[in-house]
Amino acid sequence: MNSVQKMSLKKSLLLISIAGFYSLWFNVLCAQTSVENLSPNSLITQFNIEYWTTEDGLPANDLTSIFQSSQGYLWMTSYQGIIRFDGSTFYVYNTENTPAFSSNAFISISEEEDSTFKIDTDNEIYLYKNGLFSKSDEPYKILAPDAFHNAHYFKDLSLHFPDFDTTFTNIVVNSVVEDGSNNLYIGTSSGLFQVSGKGTKHFTRQNGMENDIVMTLLVDNNNILWIGTQSGLYYFDGYRFQQDVDFKEIYIKDIVSDNDGNYWLATTSGLFKKNISTGVIDQFTVENGLPVNHIKKILIDFENNIWLLPLHGGLTRLTKAKFTVYDDKTGMKAKIVNAVCEYDPNEILVAFENGIIQKIGNDKVDEIQIQSSLKGVRLRHIYYDSKKNLWLSTYNGLLKINTSGEEKWFRTENGYPSSLIRLVYEDKDNNIWVGTRDAGLIRMQGEKVSRIIDHTSGLGANLIIS
Repeated sequence: MNSVQKMSLKKSLLLISIAGFYSLWFNVLCAQTSVENLSPNSLITQFNIEYWTTEDGLPANDLTSIFQSSQGYLWMTSYQGIIRFDGSTFYVYNTENTPAFSSNAFISISEEEDSTFKIDTDNEIYLYKNGLFSKSDEPYKILAPDAFHNAHYFKDLSLHFPDFDTTFTNIVVNSVVEDGSNNLYIGTSSGLFQVSGKGTKHFTRQNGMENDIVMTLLVDNNNILWIGTQSGLYYFDGYRFQQDVDFKEIYIKDIVSDNDGNYWLATTSGLFKKNISTGVIDQFTVENGLPVNHIKKILIDFENNIWLLPLHGGLTRLTKAKFTVYDDKTGMKAKIVNAVCEYDPNEILVAFENGIIQKIGNDKVDEIQIQSSLKGVRLRHIYYDSKKNLWLSTYNGLLKINTSGEEKWFRTENGYPSSLIRLVYEDKDNNIWVGTRDAGLIRMQGEKVSRIIDHTSGLGANLIIS
């Protein structure tokens, strides 16, 4: 294998399902101000996805770990060596070009405070500093020392705490974190260990977790410890364990948090994002474009891109898409959108073909309830004027809803020039202009008709399109 692997092809898939895409036609945007400030927390399905495999120059498909160095490079470990990625080119370090290595099988890689990389194998530790690799003098795997500088280590499937004269045998260490109270937590194949200046504690099923195999740990901004196991997610406040019922019986492989405090979970059932502020959970699977559902590791880089290590699936990156798609997965109740308009800052109204009106804002989709029955009524247009009146255009008449919720219909049976209403617009003098199907253009001042422009007054046709 050549040490430099050029990326020959980068596969991209824009995650927009054409069949389920709601056409938000901008030519019916009510001629109002832009809605570009509408920026709900991105759902997983609002990301673009890119893949790299051995076909694209990635040296190995089965990656074991990933991290981003302080210099911005991505580093990955595999059974074919250590891989560095600068965004366009992969470079692999292996026994062919690195004399210090005795094997190409690497398990994990991390960076110390002095910028030294520590690289783990099944039985050795390597260091990388100033462009050079060397074998560490450490004969065993050192765990991160806690605030009390106790030298804990893992050797020959045994977890050793020399200062406390304690050893646990037949154990595999999967994750190590330290919380804001200087407690060190070690997730293992035999439960969770807590290490403090007072000694060690060993938590198992008897303490509230249904599974002793701890795969991943995360300490959040509130100093809560999150524990991913082979059968669910738990959190620990220092006193008791609680299960997150949303992920009951799900095999959690990794968990990270983003800058907004949302949790991202790599599982054997796909990728999950849990919005902490709303409680909304979004799942990303092969149906959305993942190569497989089994995700081993997650990394959020300095630019908030999401990097995934799928099982035997190479490398996957999720980047926020320029467009946000709202469909049935996000709470939309119909497929044909006839019009949208800005309702309030960061909120828009959506008018559907079947008479439903929904509001999008603050990462939620809600239905707008009104007194009049619009079931099965085709909403042609929706408009929100400067006085905060809502105007609904239908072929059953024009409906006005004021700020108090009072509703008034304008139809031919009550003297209005037409019931076939296509759209509404407000000019700079606060006149309301109404485009019809059969009566041309109507100008209203308040609720009174002040002028009609139709074919008899020189209009080319009585049908107003836009």
